[in-house]
Amino acid sequence: MEKILFIFNAKAGHAAIGSHLLKIIDAFDREDSILTVMTTRYAGHATELVKTYGKDFDRILTSGGDGTINEIVNGVVQLGKPIPVMYIPTGTTNDFASSLGLSTDINKCIKQLSSGEPFVSDAGMLNDHAFIYVAAFGTPVNVTYTTPQEEKNLWGYPAYVRQFLKTLPNLRPFHLKIQSGERKLEGDYLFGFVTNSYSVSGFKGVTGKHVSLNDGLFEFTLIRNVQNVVEFAELLAAAHTLLDEKPDEKYIERFAVSDLRIECDEELEWNVDGEFGGKFHDSKITVLKNAVTFIV
Repeated sequence: MEKILFIFNAKAGHAAIGSHLLKIIDAFDREDSILTVMTTRYAGHATELVKTYGKDFDRILTSGGDGTINEIVNGVVQLGKPIPVMYIPTGTTNDFASSLGLSTDINKCIKQLSSGEPFVSDAGMLNDHAFIYVAAFGTPVNVTYTTPQEEKNLWGYPAYVRQFLKTLPNLRPFHLKIQSGERKLEGDYLFGFVTNSYSVSGFKGVTGKHVSLNDGLFEFTLIRNVQNVVEFAELLAAAHTLLDEKPDEKYIERFAVSDLRIECDEELEWNVDGEFGGKFHDSKITVLKNAVTFIV
């Protein structure tokens, strides 16, 4: 008999899961399975639950946003047991769920997972913390975790946009030393992001045209610093080229990485999968090939 651990975040998105809980439990608590239900109570709780109880289960079922799936992935990676994960997205943007092809309609997603097949995905490590689809640095990247939960529940995605606009006056560069394999860079950059996803913050295509979720490579995108108002206007105009095969090389650089090291004189603040990921002078990113199995 299959044992399933169901971990959910009741506050994610518009708290939509509340009215669907009985339906989810009924769908997965079948004659040939036993469902154990646990709810998260604080940041990092899902990781603790997986590490503490995951070894006794055959599958993990989870519901929440990108932050919740990050915690689940951290638990699975630290547990060291390849437990398949079933993910019902109920967050505000659900970037990684979109990359997996999972429906954000809870009823449709339940049916999809009930007959789904395993899909093995890469994951990443930022120093000692795992992430599944994005690690980003720079002034605007804290928007996802500084936007009040009440505003996210009330307005959804537009709440992020409002918070992002507030960050623009504080936009500033960081002097970085960057190394990936034989490639070495040094310069001033506004922000950057390491991704394994078809979208970031709801924007599809900004991570590149040829993304694969399990090729052992993540995409690294860097935005160079600008010196004046004219260059800032040029940068804004160049932003649309993120969707092109080859972005505007004057302001944007993109290349694939399996490992990455970024050194900064000051502590560089990171956003991992939409949540605060720490501050580091020395940031090391490693791709964990085929680290997590999802049912899709």
